[in-house]
Amino acid sequence: MCREAFENILSAHNYKISKESDLADILGLDFISKDGRYGGNVGFLFEDDLNKHTFTFYVTKSFDENNQRHFKRINIAEHVELDFIENNYSSLLSDSLKVYGSLKDEDLDTIIKLQF
Repeated sequence: MCREAFENILSAHNYKISKESDLADILGLDFISKDGRYGGNVGFLFEDDLNKHTFTFYVTKSFDENNQRHFKRINIAEHVELDFIENNYSSLLSDSLKVYGSLKDEDLDTIIKLQF
């Protein structure tokens, strides 16, 4: 149920499911977008902890400049069960898109050197 609902909403914002999500060995979904200068992800992943069966719902935004990637990852919801995501996916996606849109270059303060 989640994948189809996510695809319907996110495709209107130029997101598509990542190739990694198409591989059935991960527990979660990841959607990617390339919007001119910026790239981003919206999705949720299983938290790999033996004592929990929960997920983290996140959004990322990044850009590449001078052989460096500037990015930010913001967790929209942490330690939530799958039924929470299924019951609240519309507001989670809306919040994620608002956060993505509000992030400016100076907010993307994690920097990694790109290897070519």
